[in-house]
Amino acid sequence: MTETELPIDAFVNCPPTVIVNKLAKFLRDGCLCLFIGSGVSMSTNNDEKDISNTKFPGWISLVDRLCKIHRRPFDLELAKKSNDYILSTTEAIEAEYDSPESGFLEIVKKNLYKGITYDINTLKLRLMIAIGSLVMGMIGGSAGVVVNYNFDDVFEWYLANHGFRIQVISDFFKLTKRCDVTIYHPHGFLPYTKKFFDLQTKDIVFSKISYERILGDDNHPWNQLVKNLLATKVCLFVGLSGQDLNIRSLCTKTYEVIGKKRALGFVVLQKKLGQNKQELLDTNAEFTRRGLVPFYVNEHNETPDLLLKISRSAAEI
Repeated sequence: MTETELPIDAFVNCPPTVIVNKLAKFLRDGCLCLFIGSGVSMSTNNDEKDISNTKFPGWISLVDRLCKIHRRPFDLELAKKSNDYILSTTEAIEAEYDSPESGFLEIVKKNLYKGITYDINTLKLRLMIAIGSLVMGMIGGSAGVVVNYNFDDVFEWYLANHGFRIQVISDFFKLTKRCDVTIYHPHGFLPYTKKFFDLQTKDIVFSKISYERILGDDNHPWNQLVKNLLATKVCLFVGLSGQDLNIRSLCTKTYEVIGKKRALGFVVLQKKLGQNKQELLDTNAEFTRRGLVPFYVNEHNETPDLLLKISRSAAEI
């Protein structure tokens, strides 16, 4: 049995240092793949050391902005409890446009980047530095494939400004080229940076109906790509809650296809305040049944240090 064939039971309840060392080995061997979500773009909102103007809105805040513009009611408390309510609200707004390209994408983009500036301080963001350390192909190995579920391009801008050749794949049917990092955008791409303008997608997965188009569709090209990465890499999920139904479905199916021989990946999560022992056990079991190992931090601002530990440990192997 090789390192990458270890069953998920070998990782459950492991001390953090053991998991860090395992991830470092996967990174060193070129087995690691990164999946990043809104928690990455929003990370500066939770970082007291940040002084940049790169503070993206969360999902709820973005939809709230759109509702104000379209003079639609939006219950913030209900939104915190129901993803379905958020998706339905966004669908109603999208339905006011003839097509995504007839104004909907631009209004989403405008409000996504409202008040945003990329500058020297953006290069100092701790989580950008930490994730960058995993993908920059240093002595400790490289995680050269990133699946980015965000619409924004702050991560791409960060890497490009460090001189790395990146290829953004926003349209699945594109030839992949030799580069340092390949970044896939399965939910769409609304770039802020001029050099990426030609890569803006004609649609985004943002409303209930757009989500339903991909949910559970094994023949959808993006779903096929994600399933292939889950089956052939060890995936590290950062800035994702693990509650996305499509991602969960893909993990469930892939885990069964590989015969549950190994963990598909690790999900970095913040511990919930007030969660009792049984609730924690139930949450952990939900993840492990889908081939994922939850890896907890006490606060969001601990994530950069965790990722840097993985990079440093890989360099020492």
